[in-house]
Amino acid sequence: MRAGKEISEFILLPDDRVTVSESPEGQLELARREAGVGLKEKIEQTYREKPFFNLGQVVETPEQREVASEIIKGDGAFRININGVGLWTSPYPHPIKVIVQELKRLTGLHLEADQIQDTVPLTWIANRSMTVAEAADRLRLSEGDILNLCELEELTYFRLAGGTRLWRHEVHDIKYRPDLNKLVKKAAKLTTLEAADLLDTTPERIRRLVREGYVNSVGEIDTGSGKMGILVRRGIFKLSRINFPALSMNGLWERSKKGKVQQTYNARKSPPWARRGPEGCYTTTSTRWAGGTG
Repeated sequence: MRAGKEISEFILLPDDRVTVSESPEGQLELARREAGVGLKEKIEQTYREKPFFNLGQVVETPEQREVASEIIKGDGAFRININGVGLWTSPYPHPIKVIVQELKRLTGLHLEADQIQDTVPLTWIANRSMTVAEAADRLRLSEGDILNLCELEELTYFRLAGGTRLWRHEVHDIKYRPDLNKLVKKAAKLTTLEAADLLDTTPERIRRLVREGYVNSVGEIDTGSGKMGILVRRGIFKLSRINFPALSMNGLWERSKKGKVQQTYNARKSPPWARRGPEGCYTTTSTRWAGGTG
C-alpha cells in the first residue's frame, strides 16, 4: 500500500465475486444488507404467527422485497396460488384448524380439518392434493383431459411452486360420476377441421362462427404451416347442431330483422341436393353467405 492511501472495504457479493465498497456493485450490496437489518427476525415472527402470508406483511420498503424473497426461499417457504390469491406458506408447524380457517378467510376455499396435531401448511396441502399426472393416472385419462375438466370448472386446481395440483377428494368424487365420459367429451378441444367433420360443414364456416361470436375460441394450435389454428370446445356443438341448423353444408346463414339466425337455401331452380360436392358432401350450385361477408 502506498503511504496516505486508505484501504477500501472488501465486499463479498451474492455470486461469490469480490469487490470494494466504493464500486457500484459494492454500494448496492451494502444497501441490500442495510435493508435486511431486522428483516430476518420479523419474517421468523410471521412464520410463527401465520400459516400463510404475503410480502406486504413483512416488508416496509420496496428495497426490502428482494431481500425478503431470498430469505423466505432459503427458509423453505413456497409460493401458492389458490382462487387467484398468491400467498407464501410458513415453514413452521401450525394447528390444522388454523390452517383451514386461514385458507377460507384468505381464498374462500373451504376444507375440512381432518387432523389434530400441528403440521407444516405445505405438507398438509400436498397430502390433500395431487399432480395433474397423478390425477390422469387415477382417472385413466390424458393430462390434457384433466386440464380441460379444470377449464370447465369440473375440477378445482391451484398452483404450488409453479406446478398445477388438484384436490384429492374432488378427483375421487368425479371418478365415480356416471357422466364422466360425457364430461370428458364435452370438455375436449377440437381443431376447426375436426369440428367441421363433426358437423358436416367446412373449417371456414367454423372459423366464421368464432369471428361472429357464436362460438368461443379456447386456444390455438400450431398447424405446421407457420400459422396458428383455432381450437374450439366440443361441447358447444351439441347445442349448436340444434340452435344453428345452418351449420350443415346445405344451409346458409341469414340474420332476420328480429336478430335471429335462420336457415335459407340458394334460390336457384336446382335443389340443395342436386349436386354432389367434394368428399361426398351435397352442396348448392352456389355457395355464398347471406346477410354478410365471410
